[in-house]
Amino acid sequence: MRIVWIVPILIVFLFPVKLPAQENEQIARLYLDKADQLLRSGDIAGAVELAEASLQFVPENSDALFLLASEKYNDRSSSYTVIELCQQALRFAAWRVYSESDCVLLLSNVYDRAKQYTRVIELLEPEIGKVGVSSRALFLYAKALIESGKRDRGQMVLQRGIALYPDIPLLRRLLVRIDEAYREKLTGAFLNGNYFYDHYETVLVDLIQLSVSAEEKQELIKIYRDNGGSSPVVVLEELDSMEGDNRDPDRVNELLELFAGSGGFENALLTFRFTELARELDLFEKASALAGEFTGNTILDSNSDGYFEILYKYEQGLLQRMVVDFNQDGITEYDITFREGKPDKVEGTKGGSYISMMFSRYPFAEKLIAEQPGTRTTYRFIPGYFSFPVLLFPEMYELSGVLFKPELNEMLPVVRKDDLKDSVLDIREETLHHGGPFYIWEPLQEESSWLLGEFDDLGRVIRKIVYRQGIPVEGLWDTDRDSVFEVTVRYIDGEQGTLYYDGNQNTVHEFSLDLGEEDMQFWDFNEDGIIDCRETIMENAKVLREYSSRMNGIFDITIFYKDRKILYLSRSGKRKNVYPAQGEDYYWIGEPIDIDVPGDLPLKGSFTADGLEFSVFTQFEYTYIEAVE
Repeated sequence: MRIVWIVPILIVFLFPVKLPAQENEQIARLYLDKADQLLRSGDIAGAVELAEASLQFVPENSDALFLLASEKYNDRSSSYTVIELCQQALRFAAWRVYSESDCVLLLSNVYDRAKQYTRVIELLEPEIGKVGVSSRALFLYAKALIESGKRDRGQMVLQRGIALYPDIPLLRRLLVRIDEAYREKLTGAFLNGNYFYDHYETVLVDLIQLSVSAEEKQELIKIYRDNGGSSPVVVLEELDSMEGDNRDPDRVNELLELFAGSGGFENALLTFRFTELARELDLFEKASALAGEFTGNTILDSNSDGYFEILYKYEQGLLQRMVVDFNQDGITEYDITFREGKPDKVEGTKGGSYISMMFSRYPFAEKLIAEQPGTRTTYRFIPGYFSFPVLLFPEMYELSGVLFKPELNEMLPVVRKDDLKDSVLDIREETLHHGGPFYIWEPLQEESSWLLGEFDDLGRVIRKIVYRQGIPVEGLWDTDRDSVFEVTVRYIDGEQGTLYYDGNQNTVHEFSLDLGEEDMQFWDFNEDGIIDCRETIMENAKVLREYSSRMNGIFDITIFYKDRKILYLSRSGKRKNVYPAQGEDYYWIGEPIDIDVPGDLPLKGSFTADGLEFSVFTQFEYTYIEAVE
């Protein structure tokens, strides 16, 4: 009987049982196989769910990590997540469904998008010599070499890639752009009918764009048109090749319409070129009308990798939003929203700082926040009283802000004698707001004098006004809530008479205001105690603004406005009319001259165009151009 009970027990323990790790691996494998099936059938959400489940059983599952990275690749905000997932997958090196080469290629695509070409070369170097290397790997490797200055090596890789993959246009397009001999060879092949348009349409477009021979360009354009091509690139090339005297007006209008209809406004670089050509061909009015009908996204993609550096959102020709991501890492450097075509709010990161700015009326900022780790600076500008002009310069890839001196917009009414309560004249009185003090009246030792303190919601004093016999005589203001009073106000007969602004507390007034029969404003830009700009506001709504260009107290520039419109400008006593440039942000001193004005005008200096020299200077939000005599 004893043997009968012992034998079954021995049998159980002599046969091997599945260990927990093996069970986990089998379950993870089942999940991943199903996830791969779902991914191939288009059920991305289901595939991700199962891949994440498989990682619960085997966290070192390279296949699952790669599948998750592949799903997140097209989300530009997940670039760093994709890099981390791929690096983990390569480190664990546990492949069954996918391969190390698949993961290396995906990671190389991300680094290519971010223009990190050295990393692309490091990753793909071991792959290039393998049998069966993909055309995409060859393309990325060659491109990285070329961008890193290793043009000859890149050219050799492309030639090898075209030999292996003759039907992949991407390889040919890159070689066409760097190899003149190859470009001439392909041009001849197209002209002789040896290449099929259907296979190489994009290559033909590149050849048209790069052709230096006017005759060859016309022939290539004809081949393209005869095959039904409608690329906006070719539209621009055809417009550019038209002779001024021989232009067919109907064909020109047809091309303008074709540019808009073929998605030309969706490409920022093409739109810039379209605008230049429209000016050169005296077609700006027609081009502007077409642009005014555009609703959609305009993309600046300088390296044509399918990911934008700048995204513009338009509605009926008006810019609504602008998103800047120059390094294409998915982290927005700047996000600007617009109202009626003017900046309304800016958010983003710059130099490790978070920036948030809101405009009351561009270019006048209402609020500015600059935040770094452990530090947050907030500037609040009193609506209707003080605002700071901030000009945004959207350059090709970056956005820079220029902060100017404060301007006084409207007067904020002060508390009048008739508004005072009887009790205020005798004792301290507080007015509570959200549980804290909002106003405090404090009797002073001087007879019949009181101090009014106004607080914000955080309990900080934002202004103080001294009253004598109920009439204000002097005030102090803290405009940016840093507990330092930058503004001093002096009253005459209870009315604001003079105002002084000292932003950095060095006893020199950067800005002052004198309210008399004619309101006058003064600026000292370099804070040397000498007035550099003065402005007189007259009763007839005209404004006279004078500048000392050398900042020496001698006013040699005079600008005359009415209703914010410039009437004329004089320099050193010579009066000249001023004309706004159509659709641009500058003014001509004297009659406008038909030249190509640079898009990146300096704030002060000069430039040369069409053999002529022009001077440039900027005052507040206005830039002026004048031909040098």
